[in-house]
Amino acid sequence: MGVRWTSEEDATLVAHAPNWVHLLALLPSRTYAALNSRHNTLLNKQDPDRKKIRRIVPSNVRGYTCVNLLVQKAVASAIDKAKSRVRGKDWYKDNTERHLATTKKRYDKDPKKKIKQTTAHGAKARKENPTVRLAHNCRMRLQVYFKNGRFKKDAKTSKLIGMSFPKLMKRLCEMADISKMTEEHHHDHIFPLVRYSLNEEHKMMHYSNLQLLLAKENHKKSKKLPTKAMAARVSRDCWPDGITEDMLPDIYPGWATPLRM
Repeated sequence: MGVRWTSEEDATLVAHAPNWVHLLALLPSRTYAALNSRHNTLLNKQDPDRKKIRRIVPSNVRGYTCVNLLVQKAVASAIDKAKSRVRGKDWYKDNTERHLATTKKRYDKDPKKKIKQTTAHGAKARKENPTVRLAHNCRMRLQVYFKNGRFKKDAKTSKLIGMSFPKLMKRLCEMADISKMTEEHHHDHIFPLVRYSLNEEHKMMHYSNLQLLLAKENHKKSKKLPTKAMAARVSRDCWPDGITEDMLPDIYPGWATPLRM
C-alpha cells in the first residue's frame, strides 16, 4: 500500500495540475501515475457525476457511423498508449536511480515471488513471440559454450551476430522459405561451435553462419561439418581456421537434398 496523501500535497496538486513536470519537482516522492490518479480522484470527489471525455479526432464518416466511431476510439487509445510509453521513458531517464532502488526493494521483500514472476513472464514471451525465443536461444547457446570453456564474451550477442534479432528472424525465415518460425524449428550453426576457438565469437555467431532446421534435422546434423551447399551460405571470412571445401560432404546420408532431409 502506498503512502497516504496529505492535505498539503492535495492542495499543491490542485494548484498546479496538469503541469506534471513542475509537480514532479514539487512532490519528488510521487510518480507521474500517482499524481494523475490522485488528481482524477480529487476531481471525482468535487463532481461525482463527472465523466471522462475522450476527444475523438474529426474525420469524414464513411460507411456505418458506429464502425467509424469504434475505429476512431481504437486510434485514440493507441495514441494515448504511445504517449504514455514516451512519458514513461522520459521519467525513467530522469529517475533511473530511484526506479532501480524501488525495484531492488521489491525484490528483497520477496525474492522467490519476483523470480517466479520473471520466469513466468519470460516463458510466456518466448512461447508467444518467435523473435524473443530466437534471441533467448542464441544467448543461451553462447552462454553454455563459453561457460564450458570458462570464457566471457566481449560484446552483446546481437552485435556478435551483426544485426538485430528481428532482422535475423526475417533473414532465417526467408532462407528456410517459411513465413514464421515455429517451436519445431531450431536455429543451427552451420559450422558447429566446437570447430572455432573461444576467441572467435564474432565468426561463430555471424548471421551468415546461422540457419533454421527442423528439430530432427538439427539432431541428425549435430556437430558434423556442413555440406558444401550449407557452407556456401557462410561468409568465407567466418569459416573456421583449417577448414577447406574439399573436407565438406556433398550430402548427408539419408537426406533428400544437401540442405534438408
